[in-house]
Amino acid sequence: MLSLADTLDVLKGPLAPALAPANAYAATRAAAARLPAGLTSWAYLECRLGGAPAPPDLIVEVRERQRGVLAGGGPGPALPAALAGDPVWERVAALARRWADPRSALHRALYCLWLEFDVSAHAPGALPLPGVFAGFTPEAATRGTPEACARLAAEAVEVLTGAALGAARARLLLRMHRALPPGASMYYAGVLLPRGTEVMRLCPGDIAARDLPAYLARVGWPGDLPRLRDTLREFARARRGALAADAALLHLDATDEVLPRLGMEYVFDRRPQVRGALAERAFLALLVRRGLCTPAEAAALEAFPGCGIERLPQHLWRSMVVRRVNHIKLVMDGDAVQAKAYLVVHHRYWSPRTGAASNAELMAG
Repeated sequence: MLSLADTLDVLKGPLAPALAPANAYAATRAAAARLPAGLTSWAYLECRLGGAPAPPDLIVEVRERQRGVLAGGGPGPALPAALAGDPVWERVAALARRWADPRSALHRALYCLWLEFDVSAHAPGALPLPGVFAGFTPEAATRGTPEACARLAAEAVEVLTGAALGAARARLLLRMHRALPPGASMYYAGVLLPRGTEVMRLCPGDIAARDLPAYLARVGWPGDLPRLRDTLREFARARRGALAADAALLHLDATDEVLPRLGMEYVFDRRPQVRGALAERAFLALLVRRGLCTPAEAAALEAFPGCGIERLPQHLWRSMVVRRVNHIKLVMDGDAVQAKAYLVVHHRYWSPRTGAASNAELMAG
């Protein structure tokens, strides 16, 4: 089987030890080696910042043309038997089959599934088990009523957990949708399955910093709102001139109530990275001043972006491969704040007629 590890190998040169020491990266590659290369054309590495090296977590996006790998029963690559027979993976396959079923409400509502592998939590040699996030189409996320969107999120979570949501959790899910300010949407809903099925994670997006504290208050977030306001202002100042000053996406954990942990994704501009440049250097400098990122890690992030023409083992033709820093996630949990960098490698067939620069620009758009 040609594995996802073969795709990740194109990162070996640009991925500096400050972000992924060789011994730590080996664990990430071992997990990727259990997954077929045809599962995705987008692979992310989640690197913890702040000078505490750990194996990067692995995240992959599965789109419609690849869902058959998860659902099974069709031509093309399939999950190895050891994965397909695992109870956790069976629930992932069940969601993929629901997505593929034209009779299901999720058939038109889902755009992708994200699979997240917490590599550092896996015992060496253990099966990689994913957290799973259902990604909703822009139409489903932005045009549906809060009640309709909450039903879609509930269905995805119920398939993943194998159990009904329960009245209290269903009420909270609906409140989290109804409380969204104008222009905001709930883009993802999922469960970190290796950690159990009690906690669901919801990811609302497009909430302006000025509206975020009020939204969190409406849904019952138990964190420190004044401290959050100060943090938002500080990071917005460092984002002036960037693609967006505010966090693009939130991560909220919930059971029957919203939990204290809050993640905020600050997205990096793609186009300068095709040319090997980061537009968010002031943002990285703030992370260093705050002690959330070491100078060596910041330098490694600046050196990571770029593009090139590669021959991937799973492709007959050469591919355009783009490397970039997709976003930094700030995680607030009580008094603790942590930063994580999300590095992405994306590939598509290279068209000689279009040329390398134009291909890369298309992939950055």
